[in-house]
Amino acid sequence: MHALIVDINEVLAGADDPALEQVGAYGDRAQIRGWIEKRFDQWPDLMPKVRAANQAAGTDPEIELAVEKWFESAIGDIHRGLDKAKRFDKDSRHVRGVLAFAQVEFLSRRWMLEGWDDKVDRDVAHNTITDSWCALLAR
Repeated sequence: MHALIVDINEVLAGADDPALEQVGAYGDRAQIRGWIEKRFDQWPDLMPKVRAANQAAGTDPEIELAVEKWFESAIGDIHRGLDKAKRFDKDSRHVRGVLAFAQVEFLSRRWMLEGWDDKVDRDVAHNTITDSWCALLAR
């Protein structure tokens, strides 16, 4: 299961161009939008692995910790990007990363259960989460 989590992270990070840290540093709307779109595009292929990791995390504390480290890695990337840009109060940068990442993570879990539908349309979700990330990470 640890190897599965590493694989998921490598697939996600391997598609980043630019990397999440750079997205946080630049605060450019087009880059933010593109990064989120890549995540949406990856969900169908990653769904079985992510679901397995989430299920295992619910019953195994070591896997739960590994998933948490995976999340903290992404949050840390955002935080480091905001540090590089010297945007926002330094005490709020980590929280901004937590909130931004949590939005994508929660939406991915919802998508894995429900898919895109009339309640949560992909284009509307993409536009809305991009707006939110821009408010959290850009000025």
